[in-house]
Amino acid sequence: MAAEVLIRKKAKKLRLFSFWVEEQDNLGSPWLRRAWARADSKKKVRADLDSFLEQVEQSGVHPEGTTLCNSEMTGGNDISLIYPWLHISSTLVDINTWIRKEEQRSEEAAAQSPLPSLGRYGSLDRQESMRSSMVRRKLVQGTYCIVESVLPSEDVLPAGEQLCVLLGFRTTDDNCVDTREADSERSEEARSWREWTGIGTLYQNLSQEETVEVMKVEFLESHVPDHTAVFHYLVLLFLQVSSHRGKLGVLDAVARFRVRNMSGYVTVYSNLSDVGDDGSIASLGDTLKNLQQHKEEAKKEFFKPKF
Repeated sequence: MAAEVLIRKKAKKLRLFSFWVEEQDNLGSPWLRRAWARADSKKKVRADLDSFLEQVEQSGVHPEGTTLCNSEMTGGNDISLIYPWLHISSTLVDINTWIRKEEQRSEEAAAQSPLPSLGRYGSLDRQESMRSSMVRRKLVQGTYCIVESVLPSEDVLPAGEQLCVLLGFRTTDDNCVDTREADSERSEEARSWREWTGIGTLYQNLSQEETVEVMKVEFLESHVPDHTAVFHYLVLLFLQVSSHRGKLGVLDAVARFRVRNMSGYVTVYSNLSDVGDDGSIASLGDTLKNLQQHKEEAKKEFFKPKF
């Protein structure tokens, strides 16, 4: 069993995910959380972006990488926006450093009394509040291994807006133990991911949109922490849309997929990785200016009868 666990820990093609997670206790009513999420003014979202990347950097991870901002008013099958921001790092130095720190924290926690951890960062530790907007959120991190990547047969030239559809799944409690049987079940789940995730249905629906192109599809499995990760499996569908109608089509397709086919968590992110210091406010402002309109039109499109 030790050898099997060691193989998992030495997985290749790792990515470090930093989730900014909604603190549901602070805004008890889901309607209040929804109203707060709607307040996506240019200044507020820019401030959220700066605060989020600041926390990522303070955790020891460089902010360079893929930064994703949620494009939906809701997330998953709940009316609250649970994961409004996401950062993905592929820097090996940052990943290895974070894993060593996480292992050290786990060893220290195991050696101490079973009291709540006081650490500021890590997979399960609560982030201390630094600003009023940060009271509602905490940083949750973990590494994931890329099990399989699917690329288009022809190269797609960068143009338009970059989106990312995230599908998150948790396995059963029986598979969250270090046994040979559980490891076998997890391996079978990883092999058959195209069937049980429903990605084929979503891909087919999105491929019908004329101004939407699929850049890449990745299937990832939790690495560190393993059993206590935010999600045990992730599917990332990277898209490129070249029109306003194309983005509405993506939001509509994901909303319908969530209702009809989804057993896990699914949402849509906008890729803000190219937002820089010079001219970035205008670019980000243009995105935010149309964000609410996109959401409202997507809802109308979703409820419109299909013939």
